[in-house]
Amino acid sequence: MTAALAIFCFVKYCVMKKIKKRLKCIAYLLMTLMMLQSCAPIYYSSNVTLDEAVASGIPARVVSTDTGTKSFQYLESEYGNYYGVKPQRGKMVRTPLEAENVQSIQLKNKGKTFATYIVIPIVLVGASILALQDVKIY
Repeated sequence: MTAALAIFCFVKYCVMKKIKKRLKCIAYLLMTLMMLQSCAPIYYSSNVTLDEAVASGIPARVVSTDTGTKSFQYLESEYGNYYGVKPQRGKMVRTPLEAENVQSIQLKNKGKTFATYIVIPIVLVGASILALQDVKIY
């Protein structure tokens, strides 16, 4: 009777070990997919002036009292008027901005955006591949 119990426990242990390995792989893949789904730019928390945003040429998020929050590829100034420029249907569209209505301007943090949405998913995919190949990392 104890030999049968020992064989049952051994088989159960081997099967559970394989299932656990596969669940771990599936968890890595799902985590990678969730990371790739949430690709949104990260902005600096500090606000800048319109002139600083125009000079930087970096994508910016503008919060204004009349239009709400809008993201632009860059801001430009022409004859004292400010415009937010972003692509729509293959063309660059200029949206006029009134300096009086602008509450805040935040510039895109390119380094943090790259690290969060490119490097981390690559590492997670690599970990998933290693887990699928049963490679042990210590």
